[in-house]
Amino acid sequence: MMSTDFDYFSSHGLFSHENDLLSDTMFNATGTKWKTLRSKLSPSFSSAKLKTLFGMLYQLGDRFEKKIEDYSKKGETLDMKNLAMCFGTDVVSICLLGLESDCMNYPESDLGTISKLMSEPRPVKFMVENTVNWNLLGTLGYRVWSKRIDNFFLTLIPDALEFRKKNKLSRNDMIGLLIQAQDNDQLTEREVIANIVSIYFAGYETTSTTISFLMYELSKNQEVQDKLRKEIMDLRKLTPDGEFTYDDLVHMKYADKCIYETLRKYPPVPEVPRAAVKDYKIPGTNQVIPKGVLITTPVMSVHYDPEYYPNPEEFNPENFSPENKAARHEFSFLGFGGGPRICIEPHKGLQPNELCRHQQGTKKRLNGGQGRGNSVSVFVENRNENKFNHSIITSVRK
Repeated sequence: MMSTDFDYFSSHGLFSHENDLLSDTMFNATGTKWKTLRSKLSPSFSSAKLKTLFGMLYQLGDRFEKKIEDYSKKGETLDMKNLAMCFGTDVVSICLLGLESDCMNYPESDLGTISKLMSEPRPVKFMVENTVNWNLLGTLGYRVWSKRIDNFFLTLIPDALEFRKKNKLSRNDMIGLLIQAQDNDQLTEREVIANIVSIYFAGYETTSTTISFLMYELSKNQEVQDKLRKEIMDLRKLTPDGEFTYDDLVHMKYADKCIYETLRKYPPVPEVPRAAVKDYKIPGTNQVIPKGVLITTPVMSVHYDPEYYPNPEEFNPENFSPENKAARHEFSFLGFGGGPRICIEPHKGLQPNELCRHQQGTKKRLNGGQGRGNSVSVFVENRNENKFNHSIITSVRK
């Protein structure tokens, strides 16, 4: 469905109506429009592009570490999800919009407030989208997100586009590439805005959730944390002045495993939806899946299947060793989806998380227990309403 029969199931089958901003995104698009958007957006996630941003991302990782240290010294409770969300907001703001939001220092800033609104659970809206006719919803003015969120970006992004065009600023970032597509009559301004907004949300939400639960698992699994810290500190000894470069990230093999294992246990999305774009006859049967039928693959069920991951409740980074990955079905991990519609350059999405661990790993040790002394009590909550009150003691290492 996601790969072999992709031509039959090339749509995500989500709410779509001309009156809703998100209906113009690559995530919702199908056919030629989807191919055009994907080809135009992919260069934004190239290694060369991320390398140019590395210095700024490194500084953000340093700010993240310092915020944790501040909470540690004060003995205050830290909402790790909130701090990680601010970090994710700062990352995507600089990468996508070319703006320094500084949400970690000013969480109530405009972008910080909008990010919180975008990440609020939507159970009622999800139910409505799956039970009420879409044309009726669209006619009634239904929106996936609130009008406040739409209006914020419908003001911010056109201003950024106009500023660049007026001052003839040419940059090979997300906005720059979309401006080129717009100038070539491949995209409308509304489509440009919609795709920036959707990738903004996907970027900060995945980053913040992954960092939150990575910290949580490291505090519970000391052997894993020790091994990760050793990898980070051994690499730091080999770098000039102990400073990392973009090229050093490729040597963080164990960090990769830890992040993938976090995404396995706490996937960003609970399911991978696909809708039939034409009638599909199931091979070997007379059963036909009619056009328009939505089929979902439950990600949690796959990620917690002991056939693929022995003792799936345990946090085991070795699940993603080269030999274990080779022994499993290629679609046994769906943290980024699968097939042609997999997340653009998914391995690039891990790098802000790796960088965050680089910065934090050499100066802090996370220990589960009651916060005391140089410690910080951490609260973590994910979008699926699974809550963890878990104290993480952070010993400051000079």
